[in-house]
Amino acid sequence: MMELFNTPFETALRVLLLLETGARTDFSINMIAALDFAALYGKSFGFSETNLHGDNLFKFSEFATRKELTNAGITFLVQRGFVDVNPTKNGFVYRISSNGRKFASGLNTKYAKEYKEQIRLALSHFSSDSEQTILKKINKVAVASLEKEDAVFHEE
Repeated sequence: MMELFNTPFETALRVLLLLETGARTDFSINMIAALDFAALYGKSFGFSETNLHGDNLFKFSEFATRKELTNAGITFLVQRGFVDVNPTKNGFVYRISSNGRKFASGLNTKYAKEYKEQIRLALSHFSSDSEQTILKKINKVAVASLEKEDAVFHEE
């Protein structure tokens, strides 16, 4: 059976939606992975009332694989001409292409609309933060969440 969730293809679709927001033009792979993760778990970061992928004890362990999935998703999109890659002095940055915009405009499911709203909230929440600061915040929230879950686990 073919997996659908947490695959490079699913990630690629979310990356297209993220890049389509137009709030920024160029994103590094770390920024894409961080914003994607934050958008999925906006409640945990305090900028949304919901976690798009639900509440679970192990959500922060997902972040470890997020960059790998993001890289595979971006590779998929670049190979199909949906995303352009540009080298900079700090590494590669990615931008949605006109073909990517056309394809993304057809992604009109309820989930796609909810995800785009979560991306807008994440971008607003982290608007004044550097990539490094965002990654530090993710780590800080992850540690706090693990400590909280550990305390609950030991109470039982």
